[in-house]
Amino acid sequence: MSIHPLAVVRVVAPSSVNRVLPDSVPIFAYNDIYASVGVNQSDFARWEQQNGMYSLGSESKDGAILVPGFPILSKVADMYVDPVTLTSEETSALVEECERALPHAISETARQELEDIRLLAQRALNASAVIRFDQP
Repeated sequence: MSIHPLAVVRVVAPSSVNRVLPDSVPIFAYNDIYASVGVNQSDFARWEQQNGMYSLGSESKDGAILVPGFPILSKVADMYVDPVTLTSEETSALVEECERALPHAISETARQELEDIRLLAQRALNASAVIRFDQP
């Protein structure tokens, strides 16, 4: 039996948002990654109930975000629904958010995926590229 990731994080070359470089990180520990920054499945459900279905990557009407203190991880929360391509500034912020989340990882898989995303984002910045969260 084959196990498929829920989402994938890719490096995207700056010259064309459609040209993807060969680096990627499959996301299997979606719930554990978000639990590591304090958001559990009940929080996701409450957010959707208050802000509408498929609103995870959006600010609420009052300006709140899904994961307080983690605006990029909030923005990409719907990665398995719609692709989200980050700007260079957001890619840089993603590196910092992953660094802050790593000590709080609730599982080894979440820790490894956060570290892999951090390293991938750093490589993207070094190549003047950005990151895209997308479906596999």
